[in-house]
Amino acid sequence: MPKENKALVVDANILIGVVLGRRIVGVLEQLTNEVQLFTPATSFNDAVEHLPKILRSRGKQKGLNSEKIEEGVSLALERLESLPAVV
Repeated sequence: MPKENKALVVDANILIGVVLGRRIVGVLEQLTNEVQLFTPATSFNDAVEHLPKILRSRGKQKGLNSEKIEEGVSLALERLESLPAVV
């Protein structure tokens, strides 16, 4: 089936996975050859809202100081903002 006939909606969990992990990026790159990817604005907004909380929690668990945690939060949000808009 041609690409234009297949679509996949990417939710906030997938967006967060793209920022935090490597495996999901590879999967999405493979899918882009077969399907169109869409992300509703609400999913993007949810990712922006929840990503800092997730990173702060992970940073504390790893014993990172608050400065390092906030650097990571800033970098992650920048990476999220740099994802191409598909809606």
